[in-house]
Amino acid sequence: MVLVTEANITCPECGHSGQEDMPADACQFFYQCKKCRTVLKPKQGDCCVFCSFAEVACPPEQLQRKSSMSKNILKLAAIEKPFVATLSGLLPLPW
Repeated sequence: MVLVTEANITCPECGHSGQEDMPADACQFFYQCKKCRTVLKPKQGDCCVFCSFAEVACPPEQLQRKSSMSKNILKLAAIEKPFVATLSGLLPLPW
């Protein structure tokens, strides 16, 4: 998995958007809009402003999601009946 470290963040107040670097090892709690100067804070339940106002989650969240997916794959591998992952979900194999 390639870690995305740049994101387009959009201000909910004025609609201004711009490409910003995301810290690879921390969540950014504040961001000041370059146009209207509004200070953005994460929405409830989000860890940072990128998770709330950008099109991609912050690097720590990307890593957490990757880790969670890996754990789920390992759980599926332990199931007796083999399954195949599809875009619409898991389907049991006929054997």
